[in-house]
Amino acid sequence: VDNYDDAKQTATTLQGKVNANFSDEVLYRGFCDAILGKQQIEPREVNSISFCISTNGAKPEKTKLEIQSIKNTMANVEIPFEIILAGDIANFVDIDGIILIDAADDAHGGRLAKLRNIAGEKVSSDTIVFVDDDFIFPKTWAKRLIQYSNTTGWQVTANKILLPDGGRFWDRATVSPHKLVDYDHPQYHKQLYQTGGFWIMRSELFEKHKWDASIVINAEKDGGVNEDVEMSQRMHSNNIRLSFDKGNTVWHNDNTYKEFSSLTLKVDVVAKHLGVSPEVLIDEACSDFSKELEALNE
Repeated sequence: VDNYDDAKQTATTLQGKVNANFSDEVLYRGFCDAILGKQQIEPREVNSISFCISTNGAKPEKTKLEIQSIKNTMANVEIPFEIILAGDIANFVDIDGIILIDAADDAHGGRLAKLRNIAGEKVSSDTIVFVDDDFIFPKTWAKRLIQYSNTTGWQVTANKILLPDGGRFWDRATVSPHKLVDYDHPQYHKQLYQTGGFWIMRSELFEKHKWDASIVINAEKDGGVNEDVEMSQRMHSNNIRLSFDKGNTVWHNDNTYKEFSSLTLKVDVVAKHLGVSPEVLIDEACSDFSKELEALNE
């Protein structure tokens, strides 16, 4: 009564600590971690990497930048690698050092999952990176993956996927509710899924769990399940954790997307919701992305 202001300030401080450490969500996660988080996978080296790029040939300049970024990051490590490009390959026949697989009909028919399988069946490495045709790998990416794999066991993994403006592109998300979640979200959560646009897996696991080739791109628009959601759910049902390295990053080289309210949406969708012009929402690229792009263009 005599020191109301001081008591209220103390209570407010304690409320923050209680909410941060003892909320329902925090306690539930601790409970689940104690029971479900015991799975231990022994760390294993990455001895070689196969980059499997699926393309419909519509973004040749971005795809060429991606290929160069892969060569740049792999130049900083001492392990072999290969780049396998499957789909409409007409624009890439003059590029040295890549494996081309002509599957133009599948590419233009929206059979993205099938393209991944076509590329994956040609790999000769112990690690596969399935990636769309408009990503950029920082120079430090490969070194970080190797370091992470030497200390953390995984069968399927991923890392941050950032847009040119620094926003997130579905790099850690749940199906229901469909939203972005924090990077420490429990790996065993059955609603967790990993975007197929960037998916890293051990080669022997791919032999057992290939992409569902019957699923076409954006199947959810017709009431179906997207190929990455189906694959993620299959991982959960087989007790395979969706691991994540929040210390590594790749860039999705597409400024038509924007992170908004725990979602990654097309800029025109966000603009319509906010009642503004799409151009207003297209931010300049953040400095880290600009440096990577500048180095590639040089």
